[in-house]
Amino acid sequence: MQALSQLSYSPTCGRGAKLRGTLMAVKKPARWRNIRPDAPIRGVTKQGIAMQHYRIVTRDLLAVATLGLAATVALAAAPAAPDISGTWTTRFESQVGEQTYTYTFKVEGGKLTGHAKSNLGEGPLVEGKVDKDTVTFVENLDYQGQALQISYQGKIVSADEISFKRDVAGQGGEEFVAKRQKK
Repeated sequence: MQALSQLSYSPTCGRGAKLRGTLMAVKKPARWRNIRPDAPIRGVTKQGIAMQHYRIVTRDLLAVATLGLAATVALAAAPAAPDISGTWTTRFESQVGEQTYTYTFKVEGGKLTGHAKSNLGEGPLVEGKVDKDTVTFVENLDYQGQALQISYQGKIVSADEISFKRDVAGQGGEEFVAKRQKK
């Protein structure tokens, strides 16, 4: 008995399988004999086949064009986040008293870099990202000789206002609103 892996597809359209490597004569069905190559088959002409092909191609092109247009409209309709590059200021109460901050943001391709300066110290902003209306970054602050990481999460409310929530070294924090400094 032959193993199934030795059988292969045969162009005999189901009239039997052939063993790989063996030659086999395929007898043409009676309906294929004595037919001129240019003779129409059951009323199908070259013009009919061409028209059917044209319809299929036109339908497919129309579908692709419609999908492309829909994608373009969807991208154009998606609101772009306002550019928050620039100087922002805020004032809020914290566990150590009132704090006044000035942030300098620079955004390039969704990556946020910058600097934070407060009445308690200053430091660089790292791990910054801007995604649509969400802003995240970490401030590395040197507070009385102790390094603190302050994590920020913000939501862009408008072109001139960001609502922030911060966490000071995992010990909780404050919520505040930063406003763009006008030139």
